[in-house]
Amino acid sequence: MFVPSPSSTAEDDGCVLVLALNTITRNSAMIVLDAKEFVEISQAELPVAMPSGLHGYFGQAS
Repeated sequence: MFVPSPSSTAEDDGCVLVLALNTITRNSAMIVLDAKEFVEISQAELPVAMPSGLHGYFGQAS
């Protein structure tokens, strides 16, 4: 999923979010990539297996 930078001027100015699954541990990770260079900026390990895909999952605003 592409997340544009709030002050973006170029179409590739932002981040790409990737949900990955480790099939050995059955845990997921959220990987953040620089959209221009496709290099990893950050990674968050999740203690559970998340459903594949990021589109179509919405949370209620509090």
